[in-house]
Amino acid sequence: MQLLEIGWNIPAATKAKSLKFEVTMTLVGATTLYSDVAKFQWEPVSELNETPIGKVTGTVRFPNGITASNSWAWLHYSGVSTTERGENGELKFAANNVRVGRYLDLVAAFDSSVMHDTSGGKAGQQYTPAGDWIRKRDYDSLAELKQSEKDKEAQARASNVTQ
Repeated sequence: MQLLEIGWNIPAATKAKSLKFEVTMTLVGATTLYSDVAKFQWEPVSELNETPIGKVTGTVRFPNGITASNSWAWLHYSGVSTTERGENGELKFAANNVRVGRYLDLVAAFDSSVMHDTSGGKAGQQYTPAGDWIRKRDYDSLAELKQSEKDKEAQARASNVTQ
């Protein structure tokens, strides 16, 4: 696994109630391709985060041909959050009061038939591994993923009841 850290220099502020930052990212080759779905997990806020965040919002746009009916997503966050699907299948999420030490991550899967070679092959060519950064598995994953996420949700709910 490779870790990627994105950093930027923020000008010094002597006094401010809050600061707003907009970060745009395009993730290419960040999925694992299974026979039935392409799956990825993205953690925009780590549990190692040392800065409290008032609100995190995001929009995940899937490849062309992906809609809400052939994609699935789970937002992992222990605070107040919302998710909704847009007209073109994109996933919009928001998380409020992201405290220090509280992580936020997203697991998503979508129909694998839209995946194509990103290594410079002909447009429309079916995806084949283009290098070490691409992971491919020759078995289905969606049913197992759905069950795993259902189990995690049940465990989180049970944990909240006992706290």
